[in-house]
Amino acid sequence: MFKRLDKDGRPFFATTVFELQQEAALSWYLTTEQKRQIAAGFYNYNRATRAFDPHPTRADEFAVTDKVDGQIKAIREWFQKP
Repeated sequence: MFKRLDKDGRPFFATTVFELQQEAALSWYLTTEQKRQIAAGFYNYNRATRAFDPHPTRADEFAVTDKVDGQIKAIREWFQKP
């Protein structure tokens, strides 16, 4: 779904960048540990249980970090504007 049309009447969609705030492997193949490290940069990872925290209201999802949650909220707000 597009937010609006551009000046020429074509569908316009803005992109958003989610930056990982840590070093990560850049390869066609990632080990299980590398995948976990990348996911831990976006989701709340509990080191004591070695598991991702569940989402507070959606049992089939993990809880994202506060920074990512803020970015998602900003995108949602943008889409709801006329």
